[in-house]
Amino acid sequence: MENLYIIGNGFDLHNGFKTSYIDFRQFLKDNEMNDLLDKLEDYFDSDNLWSSFEETLGNLNIYKYMENNLTDINYVLDYSKSINTEFINMLHDYLYQWLWFVNSDIDKSKVSCLPINHNSFFISFNYTNTLEIIYNIKEEQIIYLHGKYKDNDHKVFYNRNIDINVNKQDILKKNNSDLILGHNNKKEYSFKKYYKKDGEIKTLYYDTESIIQFKKICKYTIRQLNKYHVKMNKNPIHQIELNKKIFENIDKYDRIIILGHSIGNVDFEYFKTIFNNIKYNTQIIISYYDAESLKKIKGQLRKLGLSKKIDFVKLNELQYYD
Repeated sequence: MENLYIIGNGFDLHNGFKTSYIDFRQFLKDNEMNDLLDKLEDYFDSDNLWSSFEETLGNLNIYKYMENNLTDINYVLDYSKSINTEFINMLHDYLYQWLWFVNSDIDKSKVSCLPINHNSFFISFNYTNTLEIIYNIKEEQIIYLHGKYKDNDHKVFYNRNIDINVNKQDILKKNNSDLILGHNNKKEYSFKKYYKKDGEIKTLYYDTESIIQFKKICKYTIRQLNKYHVKMNKNPIHQIELNKKIFENIDKYDRIIILGHSIGNVDFEYFKTIFNNIKYNTQIIISYYDAESLKKIKGQLRKLGLSKKIDFVKLNELQYYD
């Protein structure tokens, strides 16, 4: 039988990689990367940030800042500019350093490998090359939908107190642009929702000219936010098009095994395309971690309208499939 494995972050976590976004937060904290950590927890809803990191990147909490800084237009202007440049670059740079740390921190001898059929094809949503370094799967058998961490430049340092003779910025610039990180939120930020009504503005600005200027700043800021929104959108439709041959030939597989993926909203379009292209008798096996994760996966499958029989299995009870 032809097997297709679809790999999500739960696969890496099972293999001992500290790849949850809560781990990313701890990495930033441990290495005093507060310039990014503070921005993340200021810009976004901290209640959902670390549990739904990529989805939350599409929901800027900019309104709070506008309301708190109406009197300082220059601050708001600089703030809106920085989200498109400094913030995005810093996020990708630190993400890449974290991935280096994650890969270097793993003890291969302690990994409890899952029973994977090596004569299969793999679609990975992860940045790590776990399939290659732990399971010895050949690179040509894997497609990394969102890019892959490259360990060629293993000297990239993550701790600012370590002095290594390497041009870190050149390495980061070369590699982090390959990683696709972001949301799949199609909404745009609206000017009408963004600025205070005229009556409220007048308590701060007593002349018409100031109110007009303020509204111009609001409109400019909205344009900046929507540029950020586009830059940080994963755009799965585009990725599917780039890998058209893979997705169009999904019907060649007799069995699809989804390991460690919650089929979340950010990657919804991928699974919609996959399930639309399977043949009628394809066996589908989906792993889950616990009862709560199983409930969420079933909810996502209902949204996809998938009526096929699905075999659910706990990840640590996975069997070998011929």
